Amino acid sequence: MLVKDKVIIITGGAKGIGTTLSHKFAEAGAKVIITERDEIAGNKVVAEIRDKVIMRSSSSRCFQRT
Repeated sequence: MLVKDKVIIITGGAKGIGTTLSHKFAEAGAKVIITERDEIAGNKVVAEIRDKVIMRSSSSRCFQRT
């Protein structure tokens, strides 16, 4: 994918296809912004991405409740 260093916003990024997209884009090097109404699910996906992807890069991911 040609998304390295691009910013990707995924609404509903912690459930269903949004979870898969969040992981795949992060693995491809994108900066992923996840929006999700379920704070617990959002934090879970961020932790999963961090465990898989952050170890390979200097960027960080976080879930921000708004």
